[in-house]
Amino acid sequence: MVKLPVTWDTIDLYVDNILEQIKDKKIDTVLGLARGGMIPATMLAYRLGNNNLQQLGVRTRGVEATQFYGNPVLFGNVLVVDDINDSGRTFIEAAKYLDYHFDRGEINDVIFSACSKRYNTKWSKGIYGSIIENDDWLVYPWE
Repeated sequence: MVKLPVTWDTIDLYVDNILEQIKDKKIDTVLGLARGGMIPATMLAYRLGNNNLQQLGVRTRGVEATQFYGNPVLFGNVLVVDDINDSGRTFIEAAKYLDYHFDRGEINDVIFSACSKRYNTKWSKGIYGSIIENDDWLVYPWE
């Protein structure tokens, strides 16, 4: 497996790509999926001028059942952010969590986003800064 480092300049480009795709959408809450999604979520929140940045830890690797950490306060239109949509499992589990813990009176819409989306992910919905057309392993600057 090839490990490809991702530079901060590339992350800026990915965040700009996401912003361009949501420029006409009102975002009330930015939800970063910890750990990898927290830095791009923070960057997006700053650039959107959004002060409601929340976090939810989602652990899917190396555990029998998905583990969640945190207690986010969500309302309105929610932008869920991760660093990569690799297999899709994290977004699938996060969507289940949101459906279980929040009703449509609190959340109007949920938009999933990530810096990168793998070509063969099981979760294709969302907004992405880039599409990865191979199986290379991306190494983000915060790792």
